[in-house]
Amino acid sequence: MSVYENAENTPNLTNAHMQPVTSGHVLVRLEYVISPEHLAQAKAGVTKPHALELLITPQQAQKLAEGFAQAANQILTRLHGDHPSKQ
Repeated sequence: MSVYENAENTPNLTNAHMQPVTSGHVLVRLEYVISPEHLAQAKAGVTKPHALELLITPQQAQKLAEGFAQAANQILTRLHGDHPSKQ
């Protein structure tokens, strides 16, 4: 399942995939670029993004999801002055 595709001209995370596997774990694949030039080359098909694959437990997946949600809510609250779910 693709959860994010970076359409901006900024480096870093360009795509993330998460897939439950039969072993009871979650396979996480994070694709990223290291510079604006790398992003442009990847978009042009000249090169591919770098990738990191992790096999994590469901408990680790839940902890990561909770941490991401908390961090995102703190940032959005600071930016918008209100809880993001009320926007």
